[in-house]
Amino acid sequence: MLRMELLGLLLLACTQILTEHRDLHESRSQYGYHQRFHDLQERMTREVRVKEGRLRGVVVQPRTNHNLQLVDVFLGVPYAEPPVKSFRFSPPRSPQPWRGVRQSQEFAPVCPQVLPNLREEVKPGRYEYLERHLPYLKNQSEDCLYLNIYAPHQAEGECEGSHEPGVSLLTAMVLVGYGSYRL
Repeated sequence: MLRMELLGLLLLACTQILTEHRDLHESRSQYGYHQRFHDLQERMTREVRVKEGRLRGVVVQPRTNHNLQLVDVFLGVPYAEPPVKSFRFSPPRSPQPWRGVRQSQEFAPVCPQVLPNLREEVKPGRYEYLERHLPYLKNQSEDCLYLNIYAPHQAEGECEGSHEPGVSLLTAMVLVGYGSYRL
């Protein structure tokens, strides 16, 4: 069990590495990373349409290198209906469409899990690194079927590599959490 918990923390750590960004003005945001712009309208992504509705995220600058391309970040995007009440032990169902634009700028809750005692179960050299990620595990709920999506920044009107107007094709990397997932 400890091995699975540590694997979960490792996956969370990888996610955190992808979300660490630096603002050119060094202001820390509520989203856990630095934002590129101070004016709310300037730092919002273009509106993106998905099957269930429209999304708007936030534009960030990667913290590791100011020369890296800006990133469009969409946090807490539902990929299934909440597995609660009568759906608790049922296969996931597609999320219901939403009206208007869904603001996707905050992390959604994580699935319930036992948090490890880092001081007793982790080597001292890894303690500080993993301790930084525990706050992301504090907001837990059975309603936890959400994605965090990171894509190269595209301003309004920019859609490259597509055969359809207004649609952009990009290579995707999917990180699957631990559990009984099998190919």
